[in-house]
Amino acid sequence: MSTKTVLIDGRELVITDKSTKRYRYLLIDGKTVDFVEKIIESAVRTCKTFRRAAFFPRIKILIKDKGPGQMQAICTESLIVVYLSTCYAVIQESMKESRSYDLRTHLDFSFEHEITHLYHEKASGYLSLKNEIYERTYVKAASSIPRHKAMFREWYAIWRSQIQDLFMRLLSEGVAIYIAEFGEEKILFDEKEFGLLHQRAMDHAYRYIAKFEEISNEKNVNAARKKVMDHEEEIDNIVYDIGMHMIYAILYFNKNMKLEDIFKMKKYHKFVRLYAETMLVNKREPIVVSTTGKFNAIIDYSRLLAQIQVTYQRNTSSGNLFTRLFQRRIESI
Repeated sequence: MSTKTVLIDGRELVITDKSTKRYRYLLIDGKTVDFVEKIIESAVRTCKTFRRAAFFPRIKILIKDKGPGQMQAICTESLIVVYLSTCYAVIQESMKESRSYDLRTHLDFSFEHEITHLYHEKASGYLSLKNEIYERTYVKAASSIPRHKAMFREWYAIWRSQIQDLFMRLLSEGVAIYIAEFGEEKILFDEKEFGLLHQRAMDHAYRYIAKFEEISNEKNVNAARKKVMDHEEEIDNIVYDIGMHMIYAILYFNKNMKLEDIFKMKKYHKFVRLYAETMLVNKREPIVVSTTGKFNAIIDYSRLLAQIQVTYQRNTSSGNLFTRLFQRRIESI
């Protein structure tokens, strides 16, 4: 393990490398590249040039072999963890798909995204609040299941919490991907770009609802549990593009709205409602809504929760529950 501190305009960038040689080297254009060196170079470069980084007297970077995802912002510690194994796999796949792949752009984009998360937490405490609400939602959902229906506790609580997490991440991931994609400066909004982002978000939303319906219609408990866990990956796939579309739409149609106003929002329902009302006023159909009513949307928070409740009640009704338990007993003999 090695640690070094880089001074940038009086600020500290503390880099700790806990990685091994296993994922350290990449083969790019026939040349062996020290991956860790490139990560460190990107971290230093981003902290020098990315405006949001200047709000932190110290940012810590931890490089390690394995973990969840490519990078993770630990907001309470102003820490960004880089997981080499996942980064390595994603970059190798990207190089296969594109001859013009640019490692520097990929890393700079990722660091800007994670630093935006750090800034978001600093501006409003939103990410800490998001985690607290997710935990409370899970505990409340799990504790509502009676003992004799305990076989449903885990998947029902996770499924219920996923909906909460999805809607909260639309803001946190949406604003982070927006800044990494479009930059900090004022951009020229246009109908063509809006249309492209809107269509991409719609495609994701329809795929999400299709997966959700699969879970709702599943009659086998174990299969339902597996689909709920797999659904987590689908949420990871959609929050970025749908969230970015929502940010773009709000800023495109609301000329007085600034990015800083969005950073300061503490209630995700307020963000979703602002987006839905903005779309409605401008005669567009919102893709996401938080309350059923005058809006017609693909992903409707209230309807999703109602559907989960209907599915749970159907699966745990006296007849269905007896059949499931009896069938399990027969299969175990």
